[in-house]
Amino acid sequence: DLRDLFFGVMEMRSVKKTNTGLESVDEEVLNQMDNVFAKRIIKRRKLFKILSYINQYKKEEVDGKIHPFFDLHIARSFRSASSKPNFQNIPVRDEQAKAAIRRGIVPSKGRKIGSADYSGVEVCTASLYSNDLVLIKEIEAGVDMHHVLSKKIFLLNEKQTTKDLRFYTKNQFVFPEFYGSYYKKCAYNLQENCYELETKEGVKVKEHLKDKGIKTFDGFVEHIQKIEKDFWEKYHVYDEWKEKRILEYQKKGYVDTFFGHRRGGFLTNNQLLNTPNQATAFHWLLWSFIELNEVLKSWDSNLIAQIHDELIMDLVPDEEEEVWKETKYIMTEKIREEHDWIIVPLKIDIETTDVDCSWYTKEKIEI
Repeated sequence: DLRDLFFGVMEMRSVKKTNTGLESVDEEVLNQMDNVFAKRIIKRRKLFKILSYINQYKKEEVDGKIHPFFDLHIARSFRSASSKPNFQNIPVRDEQAKAAIRRGIVPSKGRKIGSADYSGVEVCTASLYSNDLVLIKEIEAGVDMHHVLSKKIFLLNEKQTTKDLRFYTKNQFVFPEFYGSYYKKCAYNLQENCYELETKEGVKVKEHLKDKGIKTFDGFVEHIQKIEKDFWEKYHVYDEWKEKRILEYQKKGYVDTFFGHRRGGFLTNNQLLNTPNQATAFHWLLWSFIELNEVLKSWDSNLIAQIHDELIMDLVPDEEEEVWKETKYIMTEKIREEHDWIIVPLKIDIETTDVDCSWYTKEKIEI
């Protein structure tokens, strides 16, 4: 097998073990190998994964359309789940996979695909649960935490940082730190996902950091440790809330959300901390989905899907302006009028395709 081939026959060095103590041959390990065959295996696995996504859509297609289920009673986190086919696990960071799948999803004839996505929603919910005034004031001021931290982590100026680096800052530093991770693990994941990415100036992150004096992984770990220290000094109220929440769970055996949902049983620190944030973020979307669906009954545009904090429409062009105005009102204003505990402003990002164009072509618009 591959393990025998690489570490036995080819005598390559193992960089990671499985849980059972064997040399790992997962994608992370293969990516680190300077070997043509390993690169081809990665490419083959990637293509098979894309094909598996496409096949699940073809399997469920009826008369040119798919009708995925969106279940509200499966995920213990109180988020939704999707099946037959799973509409919520379409790749978004891998451009090849994203293009292969989203180019096959088109609106009804003469229509557009439109989406409204809550912006920075888990930072908003985190500020409300913790009552961290620093977080709350930053949200009120329109500060993009993920963008600001991406510049600090990768030592970039405004003209150098990218959407991808913001994405990985959010998902490999901010949220992991929010939910119980620590600097070493964050540094490792940031290195794995970001070192080969490029700044807006076309320089690889790895080379850019070397120019800034961070020449080794150990140096990067020390850098992230300093970022973490500053992070928790700034958001110390949230940090204190985390510890209180953990102790509270240990006494009660459950965690509650603002909407009254309760999750009990054995929970890791990560689960008990992220459940209220993620559940509440999704329930904001669900509340908005229900409200907007009632309004759309008098129009021809339709809500057709949702992905956790994003709703998706089959949009009639002549109705577009009014639909987006109503969507923005419901998702950012009416929801706060109905729930007085939402004391921070909410924002949404709106994207649409052109008429008869695939989901892959959607672009952000301003309303």
